[in-house]
Amino acid sequence: EATVKEWKGYQKHCKNPVPGSVLPLLSLPTGHRGNVFHITPVAHHPGKVASCGADGYLRLADLQSTSPASIIVSPEYDADELSGVLPAGLLSLRPGMCFSHHFLNANMGLLCSERGLRKFDLRIGPREQRSQSILGGPYRTCKACAIWSSSSTMDDDVESAYIFAGGSSGDVALYDLRMMDGSESKVVQHYRPQGLGPNASVSVSGLDVSRDKRELLVSYENDQIYSFPIFPNAKSAAGP
Repeated sequence: EATVKEWKGYQKHCKNPVPGSVLPLLSLPTGHRGNVFHITPVAHHPGKVASCGADGYLRLADLQSTSPASIIVSPEYDADELSGVLPAGLLSLRPGMCFSHHFLNANMGLLCSERGLRKFDLRIGPREQRSQSILGGPYRTCKACAIWSSSSTMDDDVESAYIFAGGSSGDVALYDLRMMDGSESKVVQHYRPQGLGPNASVSVSGLDVSRDKRELLVSYENDQIYSFPIFPNAKSAAGP
């Protein structure tokens, strides 16, 4: 209620707003030192929002508090992980960016970053967070991911989901969290537009799943968008 009153007061203060402009309800200090790429509310935690950005941090802020946003994932503890991947000069200039995050339940989720696809838990500090990519194998940039599950909720079993992941190529892979051992053979399905040649220099910029869970939407950094049937030979949204 207080926020609504402040917004109405601000609206009256703006005598001649630009037509079509959006007036902010409030400004949230996230603590990030670079562009914020993704921000989401946290289920079952009223007022809490999670954000990640170019500075390599995943942070948790509270809309109802004046305290600084807490750090969930910090690049400070990833130096050893990145030392063999990024050039030393680049590593000293900036950490690996975090592109998006997606919750598996109220506390656990996945973080898409230049350091790969990683799990995080809001209940533990940044030093205890897992630093290795759950995809395993050589270093791989994960620029976008999307969660798919045949159930309407994953609160009871966070390991029951499929994960779509895309990176610095035209390919998108579907993984099963129950089969995450770093083996490329554990990929359930591959997706790639026929119009992209084998040597096409393009990266995935976004992934989303349709409401009926049958279609995968993939956007690329060259402004192209494609849709794919998730399971081409399936007769239901629950998969083959």
